[in-house]
Amino acid sequence: MKHWLLLFLILCSYSISANDLIPPKREGNIVGVWTNDYDHAVMEFKKDGNTYVGILVKPAKGHELDKNGNPRKNERLISGLKYENGNYVNGEIYIPKLDKYMDCDIKPTTEDSFKLNIRYGIMKRTIKWRRIK
Repeated sequence: MKHWLLLFLILCSYSISANDLIPPKREGNIVGVWTNDYDHAVMEFKKDGNTYVGILVKPAKGHELDKNGNPRKNERLISGLKYENGNYVNGEIYIPKLDKYMDCDIKPTTEDSFKLNIRYGIMKRTIKWRRIK
């Protein structure tokens, strides 16, 4: 009996950890408020028609003002993200300090985290974000 119980516990723990590796597959799972450990910016994602947008709630430290010296807040930095096969693709992100638009996509890793992939030509950067609301 002890062997069956031990086997059951091992199988249960394996299936729980295996499920943690599968990203959530429901549309809208990025809606909410998020931050990252890279520059500590805060962004809110919302649905806008049939796409998703990212609106700056709190800029990164050192980037609180725009190029005209005005406070940066409530800027739409990400637009055009479309949900496709569990990911958000074909988006565009505005990088204020470079004054450039770049391609982006989002790959959810858990219910409360995702990877934002930014591409410009052959260069790529990935930033991990986590849900705060």
